[in-house]
Amino acid sequence: MQPEPSNSRPRLLRPQAVAERLKEPKDGLILLDVRTPQEWTYDGRIEGATLIPIDEIEGRTGELPQDAEIIVYCHSGMRSQAVVSYLASLGYTNLADLAGGIEAWHWAGLPLIRG
Repeated sequence: MQPEPSNSRPRLLRPQAVAERLKEPKDGLILLDVRTPQEWTYDGRIEGATLIPIDEIEGRTGELPQDAEIIVYCHSGMRSQAVVSYLASLGYTNLADLAGGIEAWHWAGLPLIRG
């Protein structure tokens, strides 16, 4: 995955803002988890998330509609930032990154699905 530079800056959303957005109707919203399957299972995940590990993103962008609102997260925010940049380089425009990743989500006391 080698993203091209992009002029647009994706939104950086705090956990509480993402939780509020998830309460709204979800038409066209994709909550994208880019961690490993092991992290997904053992560390927990956010309800409604779709798992596409970062090392699979290039081959699976066809699963992500260009016109969708996509909120990306990982463990702490590094991998999700790379994926957001990559998607932006492909022309995706409605992107956001969960600030601090699932770790920040957990520390904010927000619910996780485990197992």
